[in-house]
Amino acid sequence: MYHNPFPPCAKALGNRARTRSHTKARSSPSSARRHANGRKSASAHSAVTPTRHNEGAAGIKVPEQRTVVSKGGRRFKLADFAEGEQLADWWRAKGRTEAEREAMRAKLRAGLDVDAMLGNWDVIGMGGDNILVDKDGEPWRIDNGGALGFRAQGARKADADWKDGWPNELFTIAGSANNAPYVGGTSSLSLIRQAAARDWEKVVAALPDQADRDALTRRVAEMRQLAARADDFARGGYEDAFAERVVEHSFNLSKEGFREEVPKTIKHGDYGFCRSKPSTAGLVGGEPGEEYGSLALAAAKTVGTHQKDGNYNQATLNAFYAKEPELKAILKADPKNAGAAHYLKAMQQIKDAVANQSALPHIDTSVKVRAPKTERKPAPKYTSLTDHIAQYMAAHGADYGFIEKWCREQAGHSWTGSGGLNTCRRKVVQLAARGLNWDPPPPAPGVWYGTGKFDREYKSAVDFYKRNPDLLKKDIETVAQYKAAVQLLLENAAFEGNDKTSRSVKLLRTEAKGVVAAKPQKGKAYDYSMGPSESYSWHRTVLAFGEYATIAEVPWSRINAAYFMERTPGEHDDLFLGDGESEFNVDGIGLRRVFCERLRVNKPCKDFYGLL
Repeated sequence: MYHNPFPPCAKALGNRARTRSHTKARSSPSSARRHANGRKSASAHSAVTPTRHNEGAAGIKVPEQRTVVSKGGRRFKLADFAEGEQLADWWRAKGRTEAEREAMRAKLRAGLDVDAMLGNWDVIGMGGDNILVDKDGEPWRIDNGGALGFRAQGARKADADWKDGWPNELFTIAGSANNAPYVGGTSSLSLIRQAAARDWEKVVAALPDQADRDALTRRVAEMRQLAARADDFARGGYEDAFAERVVEHSFNLSKEGFREEVPKTIKHGDYGFCRSKPSTAGLVGGEPGEEYGSLALAAAKTVGTHQKDGNYNQATLNAFYAKEPELKAILKADPKNAGAAHYLKAMQQIKDAVANQSALPHIDTSVKVRAPKTERKPAPKYTSLTDHIAQYMAAHGADYGFIEKWCREQAGHSWTGSGGLNTCRRKVVQLAARGLNWDPPPPAPGVWYGTGKFDREYKSAVDFYKRNPDLLKKDIETVAQYKAAVQLLLENAAFEGNDKTSRSVKLLRTEAKGVVAAKPQKGKAYDYSMGPSESYSWHRTVLAFGEYATIAEVPWSRINAAYFMERTPGEHDDLFLGDGESEFNVDGIGLRRVFCERLRVNKPCKDFYGLL
């Protein structure tokens, strides 16, 4: 049984006790009356007042249960008698209609989020025997021994499966081999939304074991973050199928430590792990190397002393020669390292003097070598957030190359793409992710397809995907994975204009005179037809293709990329055109935008926050 959030009497129940009783129950002569057998076995050791059926803290039907202790000190689970028919038998009963099965699926799914959150892996059972269907057609979960920190047969679950607090089952429980025949096709997004609507504090309080309470508390916190992201994408107008992919990938990246890699604070010019460090950053001027000079001095002395007889101290020479690979490595990493170059030259002079038994030129052994920084911990697995997401995408069937090409072309123009198709391909993918018409005409309300002089470029992207529909699916998946990383960046970094309460960022954009309303009023909101992948500014206003500034509160889900991150993994290159434009890429369709003013010079974007 669950350890047990359902009936109040279960606070003393232990998973090991449950497991032993679970094993006894399997030997019951009547599989439809398994808990009667459990009660009989327990009653032989101790008298217990019969209990009743209960829906408990999470509102799921389970038989009432408790723990009893034998005279010999063994613990057993005692569960109330549950009358009914095994789910598998009910499912296959003669005359059973598909409509009845679908109704039963709905009833099972109604509690599946609780099974997922409590790690109840064996909810259906190997043969559909862990669910009883009562005379009213209601399913009862009668054997929940695989819930919480223990497996069904009594072994503890691995920490990653329970103690660490990751609700993995939200993404796996419906598709497991035992469960799929009865609840297959249940979306993880629906389970997350169901779970978010429950009173988990009540469930946590009903658990008797502190370790289980701690694990479930962590699971609830993670689930609520997933639910918040799902809500963001629902409000942002995305298809559920796309939102589900973003949410799952954000969960996977979080498990890989991506959130911890996000800088706590970001300022313009200081982006931390959003970008890799320059390749020479590993060398510091710190303490100079002393040993090279002393070894060179000893080698020079033996060469000078034994120039005529050639009776050099070979051990002394070898001690200096042994430093050659190290000095070469330092010089390769830092070509301007004069100390390393000095001693490599001195080493060659000593070798030549020994080989020719000749006089040795004067060698300055007071020169110090600027040594590489000593690594006292393993090198990080990733060089930057971009490196992490690119490696994640490679491992999960996506193509970071599409993101990189889009970023490079976006730097030239968001429609013509410096002669490439990728900027307009990105627009098509964004529209498809939101379920909007990407093959005009007619456009959805508020959508601008780049009509007029950009018609040809956008139509080329449309034609490309019509010829390559499978590639469109892959590009949608690629964008879902990338947006998962962007969401974690926005959620976990504090920076100017990033509002974690409204889950939005304040951004500016300039427009040409013909785009804004005639004689626009400062502080007044206007509706503009916008494309699904356009440039906005964060740090300072940028006069690009117009000088009429507008400001918007852009929901996190509508942000496609932020210039904080680099373009090419490990290359320390910023996104789009560069830091000067402080560019965010945004799906602005339908966003409320407030007119600021006609700009004549660049201004800090924060000067206009008060207009929103």
